[in-house]
Amino acid sequence: MDSLRWSDCAEPIPTPHFVEHVKRVISLDRQALHWQQHQPVSCPHFPARAAWLAATGEPQPEQAMILNHLLAMPPGVVAVTAARGRGKSALAGQLIARINGTAIVTAPAKAATDVLAQFAAERYRFMAPDALLSSSETADWLIVDEAAAIPAPLLHQLVARFPRTLLTTTVQGYEGTGRGFLLKFCARFPNLRRYELQQPVRWAQGCPLEQIVSDALVFDDENVHACPIGGASLLGI
Repeated sequence: MDSLRWSDCAEPIPTPHFVEHVKRVISLDRQALHWQQHQPVSCPHFPARAAWLAATGEPQPEQAMILNHLLAMPPGVVAVTAARGRGKSALAGQLIARINGTAIVTAPAKAATDVLAQFAAERYRFMAPDALLSSSETADWLIVDEAAAIPAPLLHQLVARFPRTLLTTTVQGYEGTGRGFLLKFCARFPNLRRYELQQPVRWAQGCPLEQIVSDALVFDDENVHACPIGGASLLGI
């Protein structure tokens, strides 16, 4: 019944498009075990994978390289983008713990900065974006976590007040404004430095579950090649 509230149809959809999409993604995934009703189980050979080593709290190689650049960075704006689970919030917290000056953290919600706060420890200092803008607080660094979720005009005003700004965000589709953040906001800063974290921290590189979820929910929109086929119709509202 819930689907009737958003499907704009008087009756349930016999074959929802998303269900068909997920079925197609699973059927094409070579790392998924397919077991169909009334058919024998066929278990393909899955190649062995290297053991996953959990993060120790120390910077990963990618994080360490970016940290070195940030600690030596002259005044300006830098953006760190990554998919989920790559350690961008941890990187921001590690930066706060290592800088000689002061830093203020802001984000759409304080709860979203828990990981950052863990790494920044006693140097963690949070202010909501609107409260920070209306205050006279200053610091050597402004750290903006999930920057793409903050309205661009507000973000511009905040960035202009601090000598150095670190913006961290994901640009995957489920964040809603991630691509716009890169194409519109970041494009206004000709000297903006940008880094991207590739290595997963929360799970192993090449995790088959991450890949199938990403394909099913179309997280990596740049890799979408299949186009819908068939007729289309416009319905009046």
